[in-house]
Amino acid sequence: VVASKFGLKAIFALIMALTFLALLLLVLLLPNAPAKPNRENSPVKHMLTRVFYNSGLASMYFSIFLLHFVYTSLFIELPAILVSSLNLTVESHWLFYAKTILLSLVFLIPALYYAEKKAVTKELIVVAIFTFFLSFFVLTFYNQSHLLITAIVTLFFAGFSFLESVLPSLTSKCSPVALRGTAMGIFSSCQFLGIFLGGLIAGFFQEYFGQQAYFFFVSFLLLIWFFTSKGLSIGDFSECSFDFDYRDRSFFRGIKNELSHLNGVIKVFYVKDEKKIYIKFDNSITSSAELKQNISLYVNRL
Repeated sequence: VVASKFGLKAIFALIMALTFLALLLLVLLLPNAPAKPNRENSPVKHMLTRVFYNSGLASMYFSIFLLHFVYTSLFIELPAILVSSLNLTVESHWLFYAKTILLSLVFLIPALYYAEKKAVTKELIVVAIFTFFLSFFVLTFYNQSHLLITAIVTLFFAGFSFLESVLPSLTSKCSPVALRGTAMGIFSSCQFLGIFLGGLIAGFFQEYFGQQAYFFFVSFLLLIWFFTSKGLSIGDFSECSFDFDYRDRSFFRGIKNELSHLNGVIKVFYVKDEKKIYIKFDNSITSSAELKQNISLYVNRL
């Protein structure tokens, strides 16, 4: 809408104005509360290798990378299809996108509801990825139908929005205890790397190999993603931390032993510099309040 009425330059001017507004809000409205960095919200440099090569997290990194790779590359190729195959003017593309985004809510809202309610997140992730593969594979050979293109883009928006909402949460849950900040930092880097390479490679294919080769190449990547996604390990895990006075090694061993024998506790980890004890646990079995109570009972017995 902005580009059709005011030109492409107006989009960049609008982005600049919104960025300046965001800076004003950041400086003038947000409180200057002192941040207390810890391993839940900050990266730990010497643990990067351990977190990067973690088998459970590697699939999350690959998933967010490929999701944004596909998203960016598609929107380099899609406008050409809308013009050449569907005879839509550039000025009317926004209407097509708005229509498909609204239609995607019909699939997205039930998917988010059932993923949480029925504990079928993994199954829906696999379905979303297979839908991506099927869509791109079909576009490799046929992209002349208005109804088909509308259905494919609608399903793509639904799948993308679903994965965009569940992958960060799953990454946080699967992170090693006390290393959530490090894991989320790598996760975000993979996301933006996917955006960069998606645009770069789509442009490369557009210049040298053509549209059909691009869709075939992405279909191949999506097929790999589909098969690797079947091995996703998803649990209802959470992590909590408590201030902890490390009196001596035997005191910590005692409390660690006490907690480790509780049902639902997966890992107990102590960070001496922060004077904090981190606990990873299964939400369906125990809770942070129950764990805190057990710590208090142990301390009081001494």
